[in-house]
Amino acid sequence: MVYGGREAIQAALSGEFTCAVIDIGMPGIGGREVATALRRFPKTKDMRLIALSGWGTDADIKKNLQAGFDVHLTKPVQHEALLAALKLQ
Repeated sequence: MVYGGREAIQAALSGEFTCAVIDIGMPGIGGREVATALRRFPKTKDMRLIALSGWGTDADIKKNLQAGFDVHLTKPVQHEALLAALKLQ
């Protein structure tokens, strides 16, 4: 777990992850910028990216999907929705 956008990118690039849950409102680089950056690197371009946000309007969801997220979850997230997003259910 990391708490900032730059750290999220570094962690994704240094690990062997297949999925990341990324808060849109992270300090430093926001979640959308993180998703866009991760889609540019060969190692992380196919990683499943889940947006986690307190904002859930149609416009917010559209922006997140356009930034490169596969799924948008609005806080508070239901347990079943998170499992489904992770494709564990």
